[in-house]
Amino acid sequence: GFRETETTSKMMRFARRHGMDAFIDEIMSDFHRTIGVALPRPDWARVKEWPDGTILTSWAAKSPPSVSEYLSMPAGPHIPLFYANSEAAKNDSNHGWVEGAFEMVEDVLPRLIQALTTRP
Repeated sequence: GFRETETTSKMMRFARRHGMDAFIDEIMSDFHRTIGVALPRPDWARVKEWPDGTILTSWAAKSPPSVSEYLSMPAGPHIPLFYANSEAAKNDSNHGWVEGAFEMVEDVLPRLIQALTTRP
């Protein structure tokens, strides 16, 4: 699995080297070890590596916290589509860092677990 100290670059290299199936297997295994619940694999997943200089940081200081909430579920609260990107985190100190993405995942984790465990 990925350790807490793994960098995004290492994770992206793993995905490129071993493919998305192996990458998702590692992520799902980490989820299981972390929360103690075996979650089903996602129907679809994508990992995007952004070129240097393309991050938009520090916008949160000028926006209400609800902006991050809207971004975390871009299709609305009743559609289980989740987005976690460091630059969309509420805490702008986490923009550009994996902690920002983790912050977003933690914010929606109850809804994410519910969506993954109650789907048909």
